This record gives sequence, structure tokens and C-alpha cells, in this order.
Amino acid sequence: QSRKNAEAQLKVESKKPGFLVNLLQLVLLVGQDRAVRLAGSVYLKNVVKLRWMEDVCSIYLWIYSH
Repeated sequence: QSRKNAEAQLKVESKKPGFLVNLLQLVLLVGQDRAVRLAGSVYLKNVVKLRWMEDVCSIYLWIYSH
């Protein structure tokens, strides 16, 4: 249950301005726990991949609708 709560909170936070910059800073902190850095890196990759695909899809839709 706590994992689902954490994932839901991350989903909310990821939409706020500056989230990805803050996450990247967390991942790059050498003194940060290795597991936290790894989890942050994976989450960062997934968010970037998702947003990239959303942008690509919207561009294709725009191109093919005109």
C-alpha cells in the first residue's frame, strides 16, 4: 500500500514545474544513498521517455491534421 501511495504522490509531483530539475539534482548528489539515486534515475528516464512520446505523438497529429 505504501508503494502505491508513493507512486501516486510521485505522479502528482512530477507535473509541477521544476520537478525534473530537482530530481536530476538529487540523482547527481554523490553523497545520496545509492538506492535513492538509482530509483531516481529510473524514474527520470521513464518520465522523459513518456513526455517525449507525448510530444512526438502530438507533432504527428498536428502534421497529419493539416
